Amino acid sequence: MSIGILYEVALWVVQIGSSIQIRDQVLLLYESWHELFIIALFQKLKNPQNRRLLPEQTSIDASFEDQWYIFTAIIAKMKGLRLDSIELGRMKQICFLRADAPLSYHAGIHIETLQTQAQGILREHLIFDNLKFGKLLLTIGDLRGIKKKTIQRVFFGNSTQHFDALFGMTVTAVFRTQVCAR
Repeated sequence: MSIGILYEVALWVVQIGSSIQIRDQVLLLYESWHELFIIALFQKLKNPQNRRLLPEQTSIDASFEDQWYIFTAIIAKMKGLRLDSIELGRMKQICFLRADAPLSYHAGIHIETLQTQAQGILREHLIFDNLKFGKLLLTIGDLRGIKKKTIQRVFFGNSTQHFDALFGMTVTAVFRTQVCAR
């Protein structure tokens, strides 16, 4: 199921990133996949039948307990915010459009502009709920505190080489399919 979520994340990137060069989409996806994965997982967890997507606390390696605590706190915070599809979509966009990604100068400016637009749309959507808007932005900051390695190990196993190959094949398959469709 984790591979399916990763595939959906890559597909989402291709679908929303049409104004971004493919090279930059891949770089941004590489930088933010774990944050996007958590949001996509949260969307799946809204359905009570998908609770099995989360591993049992006892199966978490002791070296990841602190990260696991942060992860579960973020999921709980997102649940408490009662996020609708617009808020979750904008949250994904803000996570994906990282100004700190290693992009060219012009691409970086374009990404920053798109991120500002996404924040503006979210702000308009929450115009009468300043508290929720602030909490949502803080939650995005919390998501950035989760290490890629944690999500990788908990949901995809311990092998970095295995995950890198899986990630590469997933991204290649999604981008190849979507580019051919354009």
